[in-house]
Amino acid sequence: MDSPLEIVYHHVLPSPRLEAQIRERFVKLKRLYPRIVRARVAVEMRHRQHRTGNFPEVHIEIQIPGHDVVVSNQPHHTPDRRSPDSLMMALRHAFQAAEERLKKFKQHQFGEVRLPPDIQVGRISGLEAEKKRGFIRTRDGHELYFHRNAMADGDFNDLHDGERVQYEVGMSDKGPAATRVWRSPRAAR
Repeated sequence: MDSPLEIVYHHVLPSPRLEAQIRERFVKLKRLYPRIVRARVAVEMRHRQHRTGNFPEVHIEIQIPGHDVVVSNQPHHTPDRRSPDSLMMALRHAFQAAEERLKKFKQHQFGEVRLPPDIQVGRISGLEAEKKRGFIRTRDGHELYFHRNAMADGDFNDLHDGERVQYEVGMSDKGPAATRVWRSPRAAR
């Protein structure tokens, strides 16, 4: 398939300027996420509204391996709706929304999502099954105690030395401790 882009017009006259703008913005999306399989852009003028006029809508459907990203954009603000170039404005807003969604998907897919500041990443540095406790080596080299009951997922007995985990720090009777611990196969570095 040469061009995975399909452009559909409903109650809108196609123009070379409009099509060029759509293709140019699609190329930017392809650069952002090259694995786009197919995209469909629908530009339409909905039913005529007698008092407020007929305003453009742009719908973008993007297929990527295993997922679909769908964006529908209508001008919601009165100045946008009354603009002489409201169709181009609606197109710009729709493609900006599609770009944001693809960026978020890409970050999530490749594990680039930032962790909230209270969630830490470390490695198991020692396990004492008979005492039902373990230790996590933090990024700054300290050891942090945790009890087997702090495991949020999985079983304490399935943990191994050196395994990457995420944890939350809280205070215990004896000082700072990991109050919640879970495996972290794709934790941020």
